[in-house]
Amino acid sequence: MTNRKIDKKIEDILYRYFRKKRSLDRMYNRVSILENKIERIKKDIHECNIEIKDNLRAIDYDRVNVQVSEIKSIVEESIISSIENLQRELSYTHRKKVKLKIKIRELEEKTSEIDNLLKGMTEQELQIIEMKYNDRFTNVRIAKLTHCSERTVRRKKDEFIEYIACELNIS
Repeated sequence: MTNRKIDKKIEDILYRYFRKKRSLDRMYNRVSILENKIERIKKDIHECNIEIKDNLRAIDYDRVNVQVSEIKSIVEESIISSIENLQRELSYTHRKKVKLKIKIRELEEKTSEIDNLLKGMTEQELQIIEMKYNDRFTNVRIAKLTHCSERTVRRKKDEFIEYIACELNIS
C-alpha cells in the first residue's frame, strides 16, 4: 500500500477506536442506571413486607368449625399482581443489564489493542491524538490549545500513525 493509504487506514482505525470509547462510556452510564433501577425494584418488593403464597386462603373464625375458603380477596389479588409485576420488571431489567455487560466486554476487547498502544505515549502525544481523533479538532486548533506549533502537531500525529502501523503490522 502507498503511504497515504496506510495513513488513511490508521486514521480510520483511530476514529473508530474513539467512537467505540464514547460508546463504552454511554454503556457504563446505562449499566449504572440499570443497577439503580434494580435496587429500587428490590427495595419496592422488600418494603411490602409480605410473603404471598399461591395457596392463600381466607379463614372464617366466626364458627365453631373453622372453615377455609379458596377465595382470595381483592386486596390479596392486587398485592399479588403488583409483586408479580415488580418481579417481571426486575427480571427484565436484569436481562438488559447482562446483555449490556456482554456488549461492554466485546467492545473492551476490540479496543484493548489500541489502549495498550496509547499507554506508551507521553501526555502531550496522547492529548494531541485525542484532540485530533476524538474531538476532531484541526491541527491549527490543536496547536493553539497545546501551545506548540502546527508542524509539531503534524509531526507527532504522523509519528504516532507510523508507530501504530508498525505495531499492527499494516503495510
